Formats: sequence, C-alpha cells, structure tokens
Amino acid sequence: MTSDKVAFYLRHRHQIDEWARLEKRADDLMRQAVDQGSRDDATKLLRAESGDDEVDFYVRNRVLITEWDALQTLAGEALHTALVDAARAAGLGAYEGKRGWTTVRSPEFDKLPDKHRFSVELAWTKQDLLSTRRGYPFPRLSLVGDPETWAGERREILVRATQAIAGELGMTKKDNWWVRWRMLDEISDSQDLPSYADACVEALRTASARLYPVLLEVISATSDRPA
Repeated sequence: MTSDKVAFYLRHRHQIDEWARLEKRADDLMRQAVDQGSRDDATKLLRAESGDDEVDFYVRNRVLITEWDALQTLAGEALHTALVDAARAAGLGAYEGKRGWTTVRSPEFDKLPDKHRFSVELAWTKQDLLSTRRGYPFPRLSLVGDPETWAGERREILVRATQAIAGELGMTKKDNWWVRWRMLDEISDSQDLPSYADACVEALRTASARLYPVLLEVISATSDRPA
C-alpha cells in the first residue's frame, strides 16, 4: 500500500501542488468575507458556491487534496532510502549530517592529502526530496572545496580549470563551499525510485571520473601558492 501511495504521488505531484496552492486563495477569500462582515459570502465559500471555480473545487476536495499533498513526506523518505541503497550497492558510503543533510562522496578523493580537501558529492535533505514548494526536490551534484584552502588566486585557478568539464556536466552554479554544482534532473515517467537512484549514483561516478584528473593538475599547479 505504501508503494502505491508513493507511485501515485510521483505521477501526480505537480497537479497536487497546483491544487494545494489554492488553499491560500480560499483562505484569502474567507478573510475578505470576514473583514467585510459578509456572512453570505462566507457561507457561499463554505458551501463551495463562491463563483470561483478553482476555489470551489478546492473547498469540495480539501480533505483529499490535503491527504495527497502530505504524501510528499512518505515519497521523500522512500527516495532517500533508494538513494542510500543505491550508494551502498555501488560500494559508496552515505553520511547523514546536520539539519537533515545526507551526503554520498566519491572515494577517489580519499586518496588525496587532507590538506587539499576536495570531494565530488551527491547531497540532499530528506525532508525536501520530491517537495514542490521548498528546498531542492532532487539531489545536488557538487564539487566541494574548502573555502579556506581554496581562496584567492588558488580558487581562481580551480574555477578556471574545472569550467569546461563542469559546464558539460551541467554543474554551472557556484557557492562558497560548492565550487561547481547542479541539481540533478527530476525523475522521469519511465523511472521508478530505484532506477532513478541508480542514475543519480552513476552521475556522481561520471563526474568524479572526469573531474579527478583535472583536480590533480590543479593541485600540482597550485602547490607552491599559499592558501
């Protein structure tokens, strides 16, 4: 039964989101009726006879829409489990940190001296997975570099060196810690959670394999430069 609910949410989550967003419009109309002292308008709204077709639809189906919208939590937990399982099946570790973050790191970077502090990672927050209204609904793929280690001229060299490959991988966003990153594509209609999770892990492995030799060159080029 749980898997059926998750599958239902995956198929319809965007439509459910549209319906759930009507709650604010319905609440605004009720607040307006109360502020104006219009008992008639308030009564019509409660009876789903306001004349606003979308709001009336929401009022008639409020309980169901609320139940469907709440399935995001269940679906997000299921995707989290699928991602962790896929990582472990590929011989990778999944590490749960603060504020709900889970990270999967590519093992190549464990070979580097600690002072360089690089990694290529998948990261997500379980509570936001598959959400339509908060956070990032899918894992982020990122090249992580300690901003204290990779600052100033050294960071500029790092950014320039990784630009071409990161661009091909779609990792065009930048952050203080995340030197290059992207949110992975959303799950397609042809995928279930396990196959999608496998694709996410494969994206991590591909990015790691392509970025690792470039980062070795960056380390060599910046070894005589102060952090």
